[in-house]
Amino acid sequence: MPVTSTRRRPNGRRGSTRRSANVPAMSGLQRWCMERSKIKMDEARMIQGKTLRTKLIAAVVVLAVVFLLGFVPQYQNARALRNEAGAGQAHIVALQWKLKLAELRDLMGLVYLETNQKNYGVARRHSTQFFTKAGQLSAETSDPSLTALLQEILQQRDQVTAGLTEGQPAILTSLEEVLRKLHETTRQY
Repeated sequence: MPVTSTRRRPNGRRGSTRRSANVPAMSGLQRWCMERSKIKMDEARMIQGKTLRTKLIAAVVVLAVVFLLGFVPQYQNARALRNEAGAGQAHIVALQWKLKLAELRDLMGLVYLETNQKNYGVARRHSTQFFTKAGQLSAETSDPSLTALLQEILQQRDQVTAGLTEGQPAILTSLEEVLRKLHETTRQY
């Protein structure tokens, strides 16, 4: 059963306080100490919560830094490889262009050789291939000097074809001139 006593409250008033039979009465100093320890415990919990939050933020920052330390070098490596691949592609295109020009020179060389050996029928077949390829390359190129040369050569198509069909030995000088111009112009590629 609860015991009632009259004692002073912390605010200085008299009144009855109820207390349990098991709980001894506390003095003002004890109560103040108890309140003070509650405050300190609350502060400790707040500090503990702040340190937990700080630790969590620090962990996220460390995780982000580790991610970036792994990502940035890989990104730079991939970008460098892409640049190398682009340069390699440009080199391949340049080599393919050189190959096409070399094939054109070879065809004109065959036309000249067969004409020189008086094999006009074979020379005419090679000349047809040559002029077809020259027309294709003229349409593909962006180099104005090469385009002008190929257009000049294409203008001689009818004359060369007629000379080879008739078996005229004089056509050899026209073929020689075409071969020389072609060789001089395409040598730089």
